[in-house]
Amino acid sequence: MPGIDDLVNSTVTNFPAAAPIANALGFQKTVDVPQELPSYDMRSAEDVMTRNRNPLFGIPASTQPTDLPTSIPAYRGSTATKDGLETIPLQPFTKGNTWGWTPNNDPETSTFSTNAPKAIQNVYKYARLNGAADSLGYPALPPDHIGAFVLKEGRSDLGYNGGFDGSTKDNKYRKELASKYNLPQLDVNFLGVVKAKQELADRKGIPFAEAWNGTGKNAFGQTGAEYAKDWEIHRQAALHPKNQQLMDLIQRGYEDGRKHGFPLQDNSYEDAKPHKKAVPYKKGGMIDKPLQGNTKII
Repeated sequence: MPGIDDLVNSTVTNFPAAAPIANALGFQKTVDVPQELPSYDMRSAEDVMTRNRNPLFGIPASTQPTDLPTSIPAYRGSTATKDGLETIPLQPFTKGNTWGWTPNNDPETSTFSTNAPKAIQNVYKYARLNGAADSLGYPALPPDHIGAFVLKEGRSDLGYNGGFDGSTKDNKYRKELASKYNLPQLDVNFLGVVKAKQELADRKGIPFAEAWNGTGKNAFGQTGAEYAKDWEIHRQAALHPKNQQLMDLIQRGYEDGRKHGFPLQDNSYEDAKPHKKAVPYKKGGMIDKPLQGNTKII
């Protein structure tokens, strides 16, 4: 097994198995071998590390929202209540890199409880990703579907587990996206899954939610058809007035995606720059510079 010095100076060519580890540890310097999806391992490792710090990772700084809500009430669908809703507060982030909410049965709180801002940002991010895809003619989930998956799955990533279809057709599609757009690898893979699931639904004549789950049983014992039936209850719940704040968040992300589209590879250098804001100084006038660190109004 190569040592640290080897990892520091390695390329994917020299140590393909060690390269993702080296990159994740921050040691690897270069990646010089194009793959079918360029630098897949490197980009995936960067996704995990950066997204944990900032769920809006991948959105150009100049168009990232700075005023998203920090708490949102959410109500899941239910067949046991008069209004068809049940209050199950959900908490974001279980241990590790799990991007979701776990049930919190405290009846006193009905919000995406502790550490909610990151979970809310992630819902916005996925809504924006779908809105951009829709505006550019790629397969995408509409806002009510996004709301349904958030409530049904109780996860800000809509239940997406990070994989990809892997067929020749899917690989070609994701390669085209990655070559044209400056998207995190996880987002490219997500878009590929949406396309593959939509094609499965069309081919078999089944609801998209059934295709999303798969026609077999999931880990909770639901078949795809049962999942789709339950999902429809949550879709109706998403449209209930009590979930207006959740749908406003999703609609905002979707419309921002339609407005801005995907960031282009050709603009990746400019998009990576810190967003510049005009900062007032005490004798009047403005300073046009990036806000960094402890920079503050003079």
